[in-house]
Amino acid sequence: MTRDTFREAVFARDRGACVLCGAAAVDAHHIIERRLWPDGGYYVDNGASVCAGCHLRCESTEVSVEEVRAAAGITRILVPPHLYPGQPYDKWGNPVLPNGQRLRGELFQDGNVQKALGDVLQLFTHWVKYPRTYHLLWSEDVKDDDRVMESLDGLVGQRVIATETVWFSRRL
Repeated sequence: MTRDTFREAVFARDRGACVLCGAAAVDAHHIIERRLWPDGGYYVDNGASVCAGCHLRCESTEVSVEEVRAAAGITRILVPPHLYPGQPYDKWGNPVLPNGQRLRGELFQDGNVQKALGDVLQLFTHWVKYPRTYHLLWSEDVKDDDRVMESLDGLVGQRVIATETVWFSRRL
């Protein structure tokens, strides 16, 4: 989808009203930040119609992504491909822990994200959650939750750094 078709589709689904307060919607809010998606994240199930005030509350994560989805009637949970399905995240892709604390995600240090998160920065631990690393097509011992690159086409002409994990056991 394009930015315009995304906005039109989200507004049509939500009948032009803010899903949180019912006022006239002015923004098609990305539930999970679009910069986290390799293709821009323009999916109807990653959007909600919001008024200006509620949009600020969503951006600051005062309203959780789960609350926004529920208010919009979204049952299909979408996350960017490098994030873990089933793991709760805030709008900016920061993992939310069961105790309410958050790990620092890949956008945490961005100045605009820091500004948006101003009132909730005390919820963050000093730990950082790095994005998942993709396995190559020929990787051995790939587990069910591992991600495998479907193609190497995106690497053509790029600088690539590859690592190998070697597993061994040692008798004590």
